[in-house]
Amino acid sequence: MKKYPILLLIIFLGALLLFQSKVVVPLVKEIASSDFFLTDTETKANPQSIDTQMTEYAFIHCNEYIRSELDSEYTTAYSSAPINAWDIGGYQYVINAEIEISSDTSAPILQKYVCRIKYDNGSDMEGIMDSDNWSVYGLSGLDDY
Repeated sequence: MKKYPILLLIIFLGALLLFQSKVVVPLVKEIASSDFFLTDTETKANPQSIDTQMTEYAFIHCNEYIRSELDSEYTTAYSSAPINAWDIGGYQYVINAEIEISSDTSAPILQKYVCRIKYDNGSDMEGIMDSDNWSVYGLSGLDDY
């Protein structure tokens, strides 16, 4: 064993590579292509921008979230409807809209934003206006405020 340490290293590395390519990679591909990670929901993703009651509620709650997160020095004016809204399935929505932001020291600026939001109660529409039933997973475009 002590005579050929480099040869043993090469043999073990070759065996490891062979094991990964013949066992590990096919197993990972099989799991990834299976339904193991698939979640079945009542809503399906729609690649087109849509205007539904749920996207309107998502837009309202995104605006409420922005209002709660902005510094108190800023005043905001929200558009009446989003530019685009997508239902990405599983009661999750992506909202693209504009907001007018101003402060005492600056002129109003029209800023676009994108908000990813989810309705946590699924098909139970009873608490749809309660902001505690919505979760914002991402907000971009308003990083400077």
